[in-house]
Amino acid sequence: MAPVRAAVSPHPPLAVIPELPPSPPVSLPSSPRSPPTLANTSLLPDIPAPPSPHQHSSEEAPAPASALQSIELSAEQALQRTCPNPARLSMLKEHLKRIEAVGYKGNLEGVLERTGELLAEFEPTMPSHHFSTQLSAAAVNATSKRMMSEPMGSSRPTKQQKLMRATNTTTRQTKSATAQVWAGMKQVGRPKSRNVPTFPELPKQPQPGICRGSGVMAAMLQQGAPANFSPLIMKKSKQRVKEVGCPNVELYALNASDVPSFISMPQPFVVPSIPDAPSEHMARAVYIQSWAPIAHTFQQGTQPWHALRAATCTASNIASLLGLQAVSECSASFSKLFGVQAEVSGVSQVNHFHLQWGMRHELNGVASVLDNFPTISAHIASKLNISFPPTVQAHEQGSLFVPPTHALLHGTVFGTPYSPYAIAASPDAKLVADGGSAVLLEVKSVCPFTEKDDGRGWVWCPYKKALCDKGVSAKHFVQCQVQMLAANMSHCLLVGWEVEECHIVCLQFDGIWCRHMLSMLSSILLAAAPLSGGCPKYSSIPEHKRFVEYTQNICDSVPRLCSVKSVKGAVHSRWL
Repeated sequence: MAPVRAAVSPHPPLAVIPELPPSPPVSLPSSPRSPPTLANTSLLPDIPAPPSPHQHSSEEAPAPASALQSIELSAEQALQRTCPNPARLSMLKEHLKRIEAVGYKGNLEGVLERTGELLAEFEPTMPSHHFSTQLSAAAVNATSKRMMSEPMGSSRPTKQQKLMRATNTTTRQTKSATAQVWAGMKQVGRPKSRNVPTFPELPKQPQPGICRGSGVMAAMLQQGAPANFSPLIMKKSKQRVKEVGCPNVELYALNASDVPSFISMPQPFVVPSIPDAPSEHMARAVYIQSWAPIAHTFQQGTQPWHALRAATCTASNIASLLGLQAVSECSASFSKLFGVQAEVSGVSQVNHFHLQWGMRHELNGVASVLDNFPTISAHIASKLNISFPPTVQAHEQGSLFVPPTHALLHGTVFGTPYSPYAIAASPDAKLVADGGSAVLLEVKSVCPFTEKDDGRGWVWCPYKKALCDKGVSAKHFVQCQVQMLAANMSHCLLVGWEVEECHIVCLQFDGIWCRHMLSMLSSILLAAAPLSGGCPKYSSIPEHKRFVEYTQNICDSVPRLCSVKSVKGAVHSRWL
């Protein structure tokens, strides 16, 4: 009967062992385990306690000369006790010699493990982990120190790891390719410096009768210059050459005559002129009460429009008055509102180029919406469940005031008949359909020019964003909400016009937020009144922090409606 073999060992067999007749199972003497020491914890197998002198009457072996001899002697004694059969014992000894010959010598754990596996092949009933040996303290200590310095997890002899020097893309190539690189026949990566000039030296003096350019070409042909050689000095910087002049604000701009569906406000024969707003509270209240009823006839950008909006809380500066923007913008808004710094009218008010670009390209956003309104109305119907006709007309709007009798103004500083404070807004357009449906339109045109401080001046950047990637900014949200409050409308389209694409967001009027906003704005204005145009401390105003967080959460949750192709006017020169 063939013996039953154990699990396949990870080590390949060294020789074919002939099968022998089975022998009766041998039981190992059981003895109580010794207390845990270094010899029987982690590195070495379990070592039973030394037998008493009454159990074995054989002579004690002489003291070994070294730890290795002790290991070999202990292993041989264990083999004699375990395998009384002389034939099997001689065969196992032969295998031990072969194991030691291939590299297991000096690694006690590997010898014991391999010998136990061989014993398990001949004695299936005896598990390999029962094989153990009796070692002296000196042998255990010497073997443990040596084995702790060797890698764990394998009984195979360790191989010395190759140490590779740091290389680059050139030295990782073959020797022939590297030789070609150094010879100049090809270039791979960035070779090391060899103190060899990249280009051939030019002749010190030009030859008589030959111009300098001919001398350069002759030297190149004689010395074999590379193909990409150029006698011109190469620039170290890869920046573009600075454009001479200023950016052109008329680039891609449209006029009212270029948009047929845009209906402008009627122009009076003589543009009226009104006085600037007074700084005294009662005089300002009378000023607002006198001019607010006809403010809707003031066209945007005219002197009456600038003079009247300087005395009111407009949709553009309410976000800064609420403390939703930078401190510098908040201070400027309070100074203008309380008459410390009067708002400059005319062209000088929009001297900043980005503001000029935004005002000049508002009609581009209006034209983009009108040309693509069938697509926009389809998105409104599918996402907002609002039916809107696909054909509309855009009507220009003036300055719209919120009347003091409005229900949301009750209980605020804006709700009294002779209040020095008022709220006004000037939407860019009002989209009106044939059936009477209407929606407000607010356009934000991003300037594709950026002024750099590194010496390059103005740089063309056509990929700047007009709106946020997620939601809308707090300034745009507040502006649209105040415009809907002043125009008594329920929806407003916020349009972000860029050079290549136009992004659209549809905002719905939020009465609850407007009520909180008007109450907070009233508290802020009352706190700023004694400061003569100074910005109050927002931390001292109750519930201000919660209101800012509440507003920001609403702004972040506003989804984008769609994106359409931008409409551009005549392509003029970018630079003047």
